[in-house]
Amino acid sequence: MTPNPDGAALATLRLIGPDPQSWVPDRSGIDHNVVLVGGGQTGSALAFALRRAGIGKVSVIDAAPDEDHAGIWLTAARMNLLRTPKSLTGPEIGLPAFGFQAWYEARHGAEAYARIDRIVRTDWAAYLSWYRCFLNIPICYNTSLTRIEAVGLVFALGYRSVAAVVGHDFGSPVAAWCALVRPDVFRSVALMSAPFAGPPALPTDPTRVARSPDLGAAMAALPRPRKHYQRYYSTRPANDDMMHCPQGVHAFLRAYYHHKSADWKQNKPFRLAGWTADEMAKMPTYYIMDLHEDMPATVAHEMPGPAEIAACRWLPDHELAYYSAEYGRTGFQGGLQWYRRGTGGLDTAELQTFAGRSIDVPSLFIAGRSDWGVYQAPGNFERMQDTACTRMLGCHLVDGAGHWVQQEQPEPVTGLLLRFLQDAIKAGS
Repeated sequence: MTPNPDGAALATLRLIGPDPQSWVPDRSGIDHNVVLVGGGQTGSALAFALRRAGIGKVSVIDAAPDEDHAGIWLTAARMNLLRTPKSLTGPEIGLPAFGFQAWYEARHGAEAYARIDRIVRTDWAAYLSWYRCFLNIPICYNTSLTRIEAVGLVFALGYRSVAAVVGHDFGSPVAAWCALVRPDVFRSVALMSAPFAGPPALPTDPTRVARSPDLGAAMAALPRPRKHYQRYYSTRPANDDMMHCPQGVHAFLRAYYHHKSADWKQNKPFRLAGWTADEMAKMPTYYIMDLHEDMPATVAHEMPGPAEIAACRWLPDHELAYYSAEYGRTGFQGGLQWYRRGTGGLDTAELQTFAGRSIDVPSLFIAGRSDWGVYQAPGNFERMQDTACTRMLGCHLVDGAGHWVQQEQPEPVTGLLLRFLQDAIKAGS
């Protein structure tokens, strides 16, 4: 009789006993306690570990259409052997019977395992498939994480609505969409630096003027060839350009923050006539870059001197060091993915579901008077006030501030926000 290759693993399952009962209380409207994005080694191991820790409702999602196309081992990997030694701990979480060695020896023998130095990638893929199946870790394939719902965060904190949602830069459209889609939860909204022009128009809407699809080519053909910073941030080299720039991450960020602030005296923004290469090229190079320069090289031209850095009270060097250390640890790719989705139009069709809708809760806009972000998308500043926000209680450009308005002028911004909250309450938000 052929021995069961899973005998040792089955014995271990019996010895550790059934999964503990979930200690996380059920909450109305909450379908998942944890969602793990990616069903590979890490996602599968975490799912099993959380289950054994007594955390129920753990879901694992993967964008691949099925198991055969998931991960890299059977799809994109070019090496035949894993780079890591076979002795390194895998997803077995302290239970050797669930590890690669036990799985391999049960099928090929201990001598066969002793002969290999590195694991063959197809063997590793087969082991991970067994791991998921044996430990009953279901993967929801063909499922992508497209956004993290702010509503879920509010509910998880124990609230059903909040007085206001406030967002700056990246956070401005996030806050705007919160107020547009769920005005019952987000009772007012304050937007900073990035105007919100409303949902993307349907193709048949003649009132919305789209940017020219050949704008990039037109910019590149200018006497001084240029490119849009969002297009650059969407490219594959952008992260490495910033992570490994000659001046180092800290100096790069210092120049970047300085260049977009009111400390750079050439920041004197004005309305642009439209989405044309000649008009867009009137903006500084941190928005419309020289064609053959990356972002670190772009801002290096405006690197402040030691005296300017010492005089920068809104971002002292020891505070900037925290930012540079964190970006040095994590890289920039996570944020850059937003540009890839935006320039690729990946979310447009979904957002067009809300075409024609407006923000109807009390709203506020704040930006620095020296912030080109107000005008970088021609027409958005005006459209925000005219149609996108129907109950705008204020639109303020703060003196002495550029793009980092809440950092450069914290007291005026705080005052404007407090008055807005008072006014919103009076307006019946």
